[in-house]
Amino acid sequence: MQRQNNTPLTPEQRKLAEKHHNFIFYFMKRKGLDQEEFYDILAIALCKAVRTYDPSEYAFATYCYRCFENALRMYIRDNKRRVQSAPFSAFEIHDDSGDIDNVIEETVSCEKAIQTFDELETYMAMEGFVSRIPEKLRQVLDLHIKEYTQQQIAEILGISQPQVSRSLAKIRMLYKKYIGR
Repeated sequence: MQRQNNTPLTPEQRKLAEKHHNFIFYFMKRKGLDQEEFYDILAIALCKAVRTYDPSEYAFATYCYRCFENALRMYIRDNKRRVQSAPFSAFEIHDDSGDIDNVIEETVSCEKAIQTFDELETYMAMEGFVSRIPEKLRQVLDLHIKEYTQQQIAEILGISQPQVSRSLAKIRMLYKKYIGR
């Protein structure tokens, strides 16, 4: 676990953090994150961004966004480790009560943990790809992943349904190139 910097923010840093506080909510909405689960993580990332920001390199919003993405990656990485350490079969679960329903319930929760691990692994692989595609394609992909229809995506983005279809085809082609197929 990484050590946190507990020194108080300077008045200038505090103003910068207050000015960009709503950026936390923007990021969570854009990434589809649960506020209860991710607010604290992103608030700490905002403070870190404020402390380490160098105005000669980037705009603050750009730097802060990167800090948020790094914090999210760290969170996912840490949770992947926890999932890997979960028992993966009923034989590894020791239940002295003899209650088979309890063992089955724990086994099902382990299967969910494995599924979550697979989803996290896929997410990590996709994140590298998604960061390389143009913003318009990223918007189409984001809505497609959220299970909007092509027509709904077209209406949201103000483009035609055939354009959405072509964008999805282009995303598939770029992804195949990305993974080396």
